[in-house]
Amino acid sequence: MKTLISTKIALIFTAVSFLIVSQPAMSQEKKYEFGKGIRYTPKDSSFYMKFSVRAQNLYVGTYTDGGDPAYVSSFLIKRSRLKFDGYVLNPDLVYKFEFDVVGGYVRDAWVKYRFYKNLSVQYGLGKLPGNRERVVSSQKLGLVDRSQFNAAFNIDRDMGIWLYHHFKIGKSVFQETVAYTDGRGINDFTAHDGSSFTGRIDFLPLGKFAHKGDMSFADFEREKTPKIMLGGVYNYNYKAIDMRGQNGSRLSDTRDLATVFVDFMLKYRGITAFAEYGNKVSTTGSPVVLEDSLGNVEEAFYTGFGYNAQLSYLFKNNWEVTGRYTVVLPEEITQNDEVYEYTLGLSKYIVGHNLKIQSDVTWRDNNVIIDDTGEKIILRLQMELSF
Repeated sequence: MKTLISTKIALIFTAVSFLIVSQPAMSQEKKYEFGKGIRYTPKDSSFYMKFSVRAQNLYVGTYTDGGDPAYVSSFLIKRSRLKFDGYVLNPDLVYKFEFDVVGGYVRDAWVKYRFYKNLSVQYGLGKLPGNRERVVSSQKLGLVDRSQFNAAFNIDRDMGIWLYHHFKIGKSVFQETVAYTDGRGINDFTAHDGSSFTGRIDFLPLGKFAHKGDMSFADFEREKTPKIMLGGVYNYNYKAIDMRGQNGSRLSDTRDLATVFVDFMLKYRGITAFAEYGNKVSTTGSPVVLEDSLGNVEEAFYTGFGYNAQLSYLFKNNWEVTGRYTVVLPEEITQNDEVYEYTLGLSKYIVGHNLKIQSDVTWRDNNVIIDDTGEKIILRLQMELSF
């Protein structure tokens, strides 16, 4: 059933985009540039729409020390997305709708209105202003995928209302975002008595990055002077019921979760340096929800802390070498495994992040509690195509 619904929605997207771009040329302006979608504006400029498609095809092979079998591999479509975005009436009223073809669900459905100079309000389903690695699109990463730090602690998406503001003091730029949301994450619209508050502030002491470079990895602009982003995030999820707050498996009881992130990015002459720290705690008692008679944890919220650092250099021929080090240290009482991860990657950017081939190798030590099958070597090869 899920596959059927996914197919129907994908067909609707395709049909609508075809109808738009096939309208008589007298009544519209159509543009296409590889990687920037199919763009449509009527003659009266009463609205603007961009339709785009992207896919990531992935090979992943995993060797597990002590595993049976020791090596397993697969080819898969990691991500496939259909997206509409643009404005209605004037550029101050913008919208975005994104559908996940592989997962079969809506990822973004929001409207944003700039009602006064540097103030905007957004309503709908969208990304929370969480850790930078999560906020950056999966299309614009410097490695095949995000880190285990992000998998453990990110606050993902939610349904609610956002407020955006920015201002300058001299060359320095401050960007603030606050969000009051449902707290249950993507596509869970059941009534409940919980909620979530998120706030993020970014400080760019040396001015803005070229072409929003703080929202992507790889320094394509080869910043002539150093550009730095320092960010801080606080999220409070009241009566969370999913293991990681806004995402993860559903548990049988609720907790209030507080999450803090601090992150940093630097770009300069092809170098991209990035680091982030996160800490998630339960503020209403133990994160453990359920134990068996022997004291083994059956249900628990994922609490603890971790950090993640990444360094890359983009050569002038658009080959990039990237290294990443990740540590995840769950709260001991939850009996979750620690993670230590070392990743080395090589990327070839053919048309920026729109057409690229990326590969990486990861050594991961899960430091498991129950057995000794914690060490893994993971090989990945991925192609990204976006048009």
